[in-house]
Amino acid sequence: MAEVLQPKAAVAYTQMATIATDEHHTLQEFRLPVGAQWTFLSDPGRIVQRELDIQECTDPEHDSMIPHTLVLKPGLIVHRAYDDYWFWGRPSA
Repeated sequence: MAEVLQPKAAVAYTQMATIATDEHHTLQEFRLPVGAQWTFLSDPGRIVQRELDIQECTDPEHDSMIPHTLVLKPGLIVHRAYDDYWFWGRPSA
């Protein structure tokens, strides 16, 4: 998937970043096999989760975050925000 999406994103001057609660090493183990070249940020302290109030309330055992996709206009202005899981309507390639 990454090898198909990345060239299209580059042509459209699109940049991507992923924020996950996994440790850096775990993120690299996920990222490398799929060929993802965009930025992956590690947030094991769940600072982003608390600041944005996006804790997944149905899984208190794993303290996970609700996935979000933000589409930004120039100047880092939020143009569209999508939240939830991919099979519930998150945009994809």
